[in-house]
Amino acid sequence: MVSTLKLAVLPVVLVLAVLVLASVPERARGGDSDATISIGSGTVAPGGDITVDVTITPSTKIVVSAGINIIYDSNLLEATDCTVTQGAALCNLTHSENAIRLVMADTFDGLSGVVGSVTFHAIGAAGTTANVQVVVTTCGDAEGSPLECATHNGTIAVTNQTPSPSPTPTPSPTPTQVPEPTATPSAPPPPTSTSAPTHPPLLWGDVNCDGSLNSVDALTLMRHVAGLPVLQVEPCPTIGEPYP
Repeated sequence: MVSTLKLAVLPVVLVLAVLVLASVPERARGGDSDATISIGSGTVAPGGDITVDVTITPSTKIVVSAGINIIYDSNLLEATDCTVTQGAALCNLTHSENAIRLVMADTFDGLSGVVGSVTFHAIGAAGTTANVQVVVTTCGDAEGSPLECATHNGTIAVTNQTPSPSPTPTPSPTPTQVPEPTATPSAPPPPTSTSAPTHPPLLWGDVNCDGSLNSVDALTLMRHVAGLPVLQVEPCPTIGEPYP
Protein backbone atom coordinates (compact mmCIF):
# COMPACT_ATOMS: atom_id res chain seq x y z
CA MET A 1 0.00 0.00 0.00
CA VAL A 2 3.01 2.28 0.42
CA SER A 3 5.00 2.94 -2.71
CA THR A 4 8.77 3.04 -2.51
CA LEU A 5 10.43 6.44 -2.36
CA LYS A 6 12.66 7.55 -5.22
CA LEU A 7 16.21 8.77 -4.77
CA ALA A 8 17.18 12.43 -4.65
CA VAL A 9 15.35 13.14 -1.42
CA LEU A 10 15.89 16.89 -1.23
CA PRO A 11 13.59 17.78 -4.18
CA VAL A 12 10.92 15.48 -2.73
CA VAL A 13 11.19 17.15 0.70
CA LEU A 14 10.77 20.58 -0.91
CA VAL A 15 7.64 19.50 -2.80
CA LEU A 16 6.13 17.81 0.24
CA ALA A 17 6.75 20.92 2.34
CA VAL A 18 4.55 22.78 -0.15
CA LEU A 19 1.87 20.10 0.29
CA VAL A 20 1.88 20.77 4.05
CA LEU A 21 2.02 24.57 4.01
CA ALA A 22 0.04 25.56 0.89
CA SER A 23 -3.21 23.74 0.22
CA VAL A 24 -5.59 24.84 -2.53
CA PRO A 25 -9.40 24.77 -2.57
CA GLU A 26 -11.38 22.24 -4.58
CA ARG A 27 -11.56 23.20 -8.26
CA ALA A 28 -14.77 23.31 -10.25
CA ARG A 29 -15.19 21.25 -13.36
CA GLY A 30 -14.46 22.66 -16.77
CA GLY A 31 -13.03 26.09 -17.48
CA ASP A 32 -9.39 26.88 -18.15
CA SER A 33 -7.82 24.32 -15.81
CA ASP A 34 -4.15 23.34 -15.78
CA ALA A 35 -4.99 19.64 -15.34
CA THR A 36 -7.87 17.27 -14.63
CA ILE A 37 -7.89 14.60 -11.90
CA SER A 38 -10.46 11.86 -12.45
CA ILE A 39 -11.57 8.46 -11.16
CA GLY A 40 -13.02 5.69 -13.30
CA SER A 41 -16.49 4.14 -13.35
CA GLY A 42 -17.73 0.57 -13.69
CA THR A 43 -20.20 -2.15 -12.72
CA VAL A 44 -19.91 -4.87 -10.09
CA ALA A 45 -22.10 -7.70 -8.84
CA PRO A 46 -23.37 -7.68 -5.23
CA GLY A 47 -20.57 -9.00 -3.02
CA GLY A 48 -18.01 -8.55 -5.81
CA ASP A 49 -14.88 -6.40 -6.07
CA ILE A 50 -14.01 -3.69 -8.58
CA THR A 51 -10.83 -1.64 -9.10
CA VAL A 52 -11.03 1.83 -10.66
CA ASP A 53 -8.09 3.98 -11.78
CA VAL A 54 -7.15 7.47 -10.61
CA THR A 55 -5.87 9.53 -13.56
CA ILE A 56 -4.14 12.92 -13.89
CA THR A 57 -4.41 14.58 -17.33
CA PRO A 58 -2.19 17.69 -17.63
CA SER A 59 -3.45 20.47 -19.87
CA THR A 60 -1.24 23.55 -19.67
CA LYS A 61 1.11 22.76 -16.77
CA ILE A 62 3.09 19.80 -15.44
CA VAL A 63 1.66 18.53 -12.14
CA VAL A 64 4.47 17.70 -9.69
CA SER A 65 2.54 17.25 -6.43
CA ALA A 66 -1.06 16.34 -5.63
CA GLY A 67 -3.25 15.55 -2.64
CA ILE A 68 -6.55 13.83 -3.42
CA ASN A 69 -9.51 12.67 -1.32
CA ILE A 70 -11.74 9.97 -2.82
CA ILE A 71 -15.27 10.24 -1.33
CA TYR A 72 -17.63 7.25 -1.73
CA ASP A 73 -21.00 5.96 -0.45
CA SER A 74 -20.10 3.71 2.49
CA ASN A 75 -23.63 2.28 2.48
CA LEU A 76 -23.01 0.70 -0.92
CA LEU A 77 -19.22 0.29 -1.11
CA GLU A 78 -16.38 -0.76 1.18
CA ALA A 79 -12.85 0.39 0.31
CA THR A 80 -10.49 -2.60 0.57
CA ASP A 81 -7.27 -1.49 -1.13
CA CYS A 82 -5.55 1.50 -2.73
CA THR A 83 -2.23 1.98 -4.50
CA VAL A 84 -0.23 4.88 -5.92
CA THR A 85 1.99 3.99 -8.87
CA GLN A 86 3.94 7.19 -9.58
CA GLY A 87 6.50 9.17 -7.63
CA ALA A 88 6.96 9.26 -3.88
CA ALA A 89 3.52 8.55 -2.49
CA LEU A 90 1.27 7.30 0.29
CA CYS A 91 -2.32 6.08 0.40
CA ASN A 92 -4.44 6.29 3.58
CA LEU A 93 -7.27 3.78 3.14
CA THR A 94 -8.94 4.79 6.43
CA HIS A 95 -8.71 8.59 6.21
CA SER A 96 -12.36 8.72 7.31
CA GLU A 97 -15.42 6.47 7.25
CA ASN A 98 -16.18 7.24 3.60
CA ALA A 99 -12.96 8.81 2.29
CA ILE A 100 -9.54 7.68 1.06
CA ARG A 101 -6.57 10.07 0.86
CA LEU A 102 -3.79 9.83 -1.73
CA VAL A 103 -0.72 12.09 -1.70
CA MET A 104 2.03 11.93 -4.29
CA ALA A 105 4.98 13.89 -5.71
CA ASP A 106 7.26 13.31 -8.69
CA THR A 107 10.01 15.89 -9.26
CA PHE A 108 11.55 13.87 -12.11
CA ASP A 109 8.84 13.44 -14.76
CA GLY A 110 5.73 14.96 -13.19
CA LEU A 111 2.45 13.15 -12.57
CA SER A 112 0.54 12.07 -15.68
CA GLY A 113 -1.76 9.24 -16.76
CA VAL A 114 -2.85 6.53 -14.33
CA VAL A 115 -1.28 7.49 -11.00
CA GLY A 116 -3.06 4.97 -8.76
CA SER A 117 -6.12 2.83 -8.19
CA VAL A 118 -8.77 2.08 -5.57
CA THR A 119 -10.50 -1.28 -4.99
CA PHE A 120 -14.06 -1.42 -3.64
CA HIS A 121 -16.16 -4.33 -2.34
CA ALA A 122 -19.85 -4.02 -3.24
CA ILE A 123 -22.09 -4.26 -0.15
CA GLY A 124 -25.15 -2.65 -1.77
CA ALA A 125 -28.05 -4.49 -3.37
CA ALA A 126 -28.41 -5.00 -7.11
CA GLY A 127 -29.87 -1.97 -8.86
CA THR A 128 -28.07 0.61 -6.70
CA THR A 129 -25.46 3.09 -7.92
CA ALA A 130 -22.72 4.68 -5.80
CA ASN A 131 -21.18 8.04 -6.64
CA VAL A 132 -17.39 8.27 -6.27
CA GLN A 133 -16.18 11.87 -5.91
CA VAL A 134 -12.70 13.36 -6.38
CA VAL A 135 -11.76 16.24 -4.05
CA VAL A 136 -8.42 17.96 -4.71
CA THR A 137 -6.74 19.25 -1.55
CA THR A 138 -3.39 20.19 -3.12
CA CYS A 139 -2.15 20.48 -6.71
CA GLY A 140 1.18 22.14 -7.49
CA ASP A 141 3.90 22.63 -10.08
CA ALA A 142 7.70 22.24 -9.79
CA GLU A 143 8.04 25.71 -8.23
CA GLY A 144 5.51 24.94 -5.50
CA SER A 145 2.83 27.19 -6.98
CA PRO A 146 -0.82 26.01 -6.81
CA LEU A 147 -2.39 24.85 -10.07
CA GLU A 148 -6.01 24.95 -11.26
CA CYS A 149 -6.85 21.23 -11.20
CA ALA A 150 -10.38 20.31 -12.26
CA THR A 151 -12.03 17.02 -11.24
CA HIS A 152 -14.07 14.32 -12.95
CA ASN A 153 -16.13 12.01 -10.72
CA GLY A 154 -17.15 8.40 -11.33
CA THR A 155 -19.99 5.99 -10.55
CA ILE A 156 -20.08 2.32 -9.62
CA ALA A 157 -23.30 0.48 -10.43
CA VAL A 158 -24.17 -2.68 -8.47
CA THR A 159 -25.85 -5.07 -10.91
CA ASN A 160 -26.42 -8.79 -11.40
CA GLN A 161 -24.21 -8.73 -14.49
CA THR A 162 -20.73 -10.24 -14.51
CA PRO A 163 -18.49 -7.82 -12.60
CA SER A 164 -15.46 -6.22 -14.14
CA PRO A 165 -12.37 -8.37 -13.52
CA SER A 166 -10.08 -7.18 -10.76
CA PRO A 167 -6.31 -7.51 -11.09
CA THR A 168 -4.69 -10.28 -9.05
CA PRO A 169 -2.78 -8.65 -6.19
CA THR A 170 0.93 -9.38 -6.02
CA PRO A 171 1.80 -11.14 -2.74
CA SER A 172 4.04 -9.10 -0.51
CA PRO A 173 7.26 -10.78 0.70
CA THR A 174 7.33 -11.72 4.36
CA PRO A 175 9.82 -9.43 6.12
CA THR A 176 12.75 -11.12 7.84
CA GLN A 177 12.90 -10.34 11.53
CA VAL A 178 16.28 -9.06 12.67
CA PRO A 179 17.15 -9.74 16.32
CA GLU A 180 17.68 -6.67 18.42
CA PRO A 181 21.31 -6.12 19.50
CA THR A 182 22.14 -6.59 23.16
CA ALA A 183 22.71 -3.28 24.91
CA THR A 184 26.30 -2.72 26.05
CA PRO A 185 26.70 -1.18 29.55
CA SER A 186 28.02 2.34 29.33
CA ALA A 187 29.66 4.72 31.74
CA PRO A 188 27.36 6.99 33.77
CA PRO A 189 26.55 10.26 31.98
CA PRO A 190 28.27 13.48 33.11
CA PRO A 191 26.33 15.88 35.32
CA THR A 192 23.64 17.79 33.46
CA SER A 193 24.26 21.49 33.02
CA THR A 194 21.77 23.77 34.74
CA SER A 195 22.05 26.48 32.10
CA ALA A 196 18.95 27.34 30.10
CA PRO A 197 18.56 25.13 26.99
CA THR A 198 18.95 26.69 23.58
CA HIS A 199 17.28 25.51 20.39
CA PRO A 200 19.86 24.29 17.85
CA PRO A 201 19.57 25.68 14.33
CA LEU A 202 17.49 23.44 12.06
CA LEU A 203 17.67 22.76 8.34
CA TRP A 204 14.50 23.54 6.39
CA GLY A 205 12.90 20.17 5.66
CA ASP A 206 14.76 18.35 8.48
CA VAL A 207 11.52 17.08 10.03
CA ASN A 208 13.05 14.75 12.63
CA CYS A 209 15.85 17.22 13.59
CA ASP A 210 18.72 14.79 13.01
CA GLY A 211 20.79 17.38 11.11
CA SER A 212 20.34 15.86 7.62
CA LEU A 213 17.77 15.70 4.81
CA ASN A 214 16.95 12.14 3.83
CA SER A 215 14.15 9.70 3.01
CA VAL A 216 13.01 9.62 6.64
CA ASP A 217 12.11 13.33 6.46
CA ALA A 218 10.24 12.81 3.17
CA LEU A 219 8.29 9.85 4.54
CA THR A 220 7.40 11.75 7.75
CA LEU A 221 6.02 14.68 5.72
CA MET A 222 4.01 12.36 3.49
CA ARG A 223 2.52 10.57 6.51
CA HIS A 224 1.52 13.97 7.97
CA VAL A 225 -0.16 15.04 4.70
CA ALA A 226 -1.92 11.67 4.39
CA GLY A 227 -3.37 12.05 7.89
CA LEU A 228 -1.23 9.26 9.40
CA PRO A 229 0.52 9.59 12.79
CA VAL A 230 4.15 10.81 12.87
CA LEU A 231 6.84 10.65 15.57
CA GLN A 232 8.79 13.80 16.50
CA VAL A 233 11.23 14.33 19.36
CA GLU A 234 11.68 17.63 21.21
CA PRO A 235 12.73 20.27 20.38
CA CYS A 236 11.45 19.55 16.86
CA PRO A 237 8.67 22.02 15.97
CA THR A 238 5.27 20.67 14.98
CA ILE A 239 4.98 20.19 11.21
CA GLY A 240 3.45 23.26 9.60
CA GLU A 241 4.16 25.60 12.55
CA PRO A 242 6.94 28.27 12.60
CA TYR A 243 10.15 27.44 14.47
CA PRO A 244 10.99 30.04 17.18
